[in-house]
Amino acid sequence: MTKLNPSTTSKRIPETLTTVRRARPRPDRPAPPAGAQPRGLPPRAGMITGIVVIALLCIVSLGLAFRSGAYSLADWVPFLIGVAALAVMVAISGPAVFSGRFQKILLALFALQAVWTASSIFWATSLGNTWEEINRTLLYAVGIGLVFAAVRWAGPTGLKALAALVTAVIGVMALVIVIRLGVSDDPSGFFISGRLRYPITYYNALAALLMVGFWLALGMANGMRQTERRFPRWTQPLLLALGVFFAELALLPQSRGALWTFFLVVPFFVILSPHRFRALVDLGIVVLPVVLFWGRLNEVYVASMDKVPLGAAVGGALRAIGYSVLIVLGAWAVTWLVERFAGPLSRRVRLSIGIVLMVLAIAGVVGGLVYADAHTGGLGGYLDNRWAEFTGDQGPSADTTNRFAALGLSGRVEQWKVAAKAFEENPVLGIGAQNFELYYDQHRTIALDVRNPHSQPMQLLAELGFPGLVLWLAFVVLTLVWAVMLRFRAANRATQAVIAAMMTAVISWFIHSSADWLWQMSALTLPVMMLFGGLIGAGGRQERAPVTGAAAVPNEVTPGVRPRARRRLRVSRSILTVLALLVLVSAALPYLCIRYCSFAAGSADLTTLTARAHTAEKLDPTSVLPFSVRATAHQAAAQAAPESSAERVEQFKLAAAAWVEASKQEPGSWLYFYLAAEAFVAARDAALSANASSAAQELEQSARFNLGEAKRLNPLSDQVASLEKAF
Repeated sequence: MTKLNPSTTSKRIPETLTTVRRARPRPDRPAPPAGAQPRGLPPRAGMITGIVVIALLCIVSLGLAFRSGAYSLADWVPFLIGVAALAVMVAISGPAVFSGRFQKILLALFALQAVWTASSIFWATSLGNTWEEINRTLLYAVGIGLVFAAVRWAGPTGLKALAALVTAVIGVMALVIVIRLGVSDDPSGFFISGRLRYPITYYNALAALLMVGFWLALGMANGMRQTERRFPRWTQPLLLALGVFFAELALLPQSRGALWTFFLVVPFFVILSPHRFRALVDLGIVVLPVVLFWGRLNEVYVASMDKVPLGAAVGGALRAIGYSVLIVLGAWAVTWLVERFAGPLSRRVRLSIGIVLMVLAIAGVVGGLVYADAHTGGLGGYLDNRWAEFTGDQGPSADTTNRFAALGLSGRVEQWKVAAKAFEENPVLGIGAQNFELYYDQHRTIALDVRNPHSQPMQLLAELGFPGLVLWLAFVVLTLVWAVMLRFRAANRATQAVIAAMMTAVISWFIHSSADWLWQMSALTLPVMMLFGGLIGAGGRQERAPVTGAAAVPNEVTPGVRPRARRRLRVSRSILTVLALLVLVSAALPYLCIRYCSFAAGSADLTTLTARAHTAEKLDPTSVLPFSVRATAHQAAAQAAPESSAERVEQFKLAAAAWVEASKQEPGSWLYFYLAAEAFVAARDAALSANASSAAQELEQSARFNLGEAKRLNPLSDQVASLEKAF
């Protein structure tokens, strides 16, 4: 029997996500050479490439965060162009990517989601809105695909780098927030009604992103036991300090959804953590200062309600965050000393402590119920009132000093009812991607204006029908099932903790997005989709072709690979390259349209402006922005013309004509009919001032028609009702 080479067997075998059964050496199979790379492990070049791709995507996420969260198309479509260009380069020249059957199914589910979203452009009312949603979905799809490939190349190191880099991105954003608040002479500009809105202008999305960082930091800390020597000793306290930093900063946006989601995610965090007892201890260490300084953190909102300057309250909140970090570091030091001198606790001791904690928790709940019953005039009536508040669909009152105690859903129930009605009318196809706003304006019963139904599942149900919702839920659920299997098959606790941390962060986003419009905030959702891609890419066989010398996997012909495999590699590269190029074109056309409209708006004369606007129309035939630019320019020219001149009448008529073209482009939107009616009314008034009564009558008829269409599409509009008084 052939003897094994001592130089290879003495080397430490790198960790893998799955335990591989070692095959017995066979007499007819020679031993591997001393310097050979083990099959199933990525080469160093692949690891570096994977980490670089992840780092580039994290930089993109940070850039999106400082573009107000990247809700508007103009904010995130340039980044999609860059990401698509990166995907083209990876598809052409990147190392080969091998995946298992189940991983291909998961990727195919999201790909089908993107295809179904794109297909809805054939039956959607607003083609521009649908194309925007197609590109947003493609941004997330490319992000998932790139991270999947990066993790396949880099292996477990790539998975850890992904979790660490996403946490670092959120940490950089949080640090910038604190610095800007600390050095600002008047920090009230970063708040609206006492709620932090910087750099992401939607409060709930800002809090949700900070909580994603919180769960990642806490989860990774759980995999770094103080008795293990593979990580620097300071890594765990640093992560715990980051955790309390994120948690307390997440309270400043006053997001009730983020707070409620926290309590729903805690059980998942404890169950998935490899060191469950340590997870409870870490959670207690982080939550303790949050409870202690709750009043100071809430003081910013209270000061806003009292109409006093926010400077002192913001300063107190920042000091509280600093004290909390010190408390967490001190508490960790105490636990480190206890564990160092007392040694690891036995199973019996941990069980006893767990029982005591459970008894104390039950006693606390019972005591709280007794206290509530004594101080609320009867617990039953109190709960009935709170349930009525929850289902009453009202938001917090304007004079409340504790926004977190309010249970009203701020109009969400009505939005969900309208979404359910849209699904009942179109259960299979839906009303088209990102077309909910048009349907809502026609069928709402309250005056609240929204674009999305504040729920990702309900939005999918209304806009993409039953297939859209099933594809999305299948992708999320099956990815989490795959991650759970990886979590409990992982070879070491550090890898288990990273997988658990990523799962907990994803679950937090999913729960919160089920009652909010977080999908549309690219600065939040892109990092979460990257975590999805990392979870899909983890585990399974990470194959590679044999390498020669320092060369990585060749682009076309790879020595040692069968001809059939080489052909499959060429075909897959060609397909991926074409798809990436299509994404690039799909993003580039709207971007060029936006740029040409910007150039047109800065033109010195109307002739140049009109020419550039027509060019923009050709670049994006679904956009209403070119018509808006023309209409705005004609309105400005009309206002600059003399009061009783024919030029003033003509320019208002041209503005109205541009808005009419926009209404033909978006026949389901009330806004462009309303703007056309408004422009016709202005033209009528100018015609009356110029003593052109016959022209004024024609203009008034056009105004009445467009205003009637606007009222049909949005019966509860205050603007329409106000303009009706002009007749």
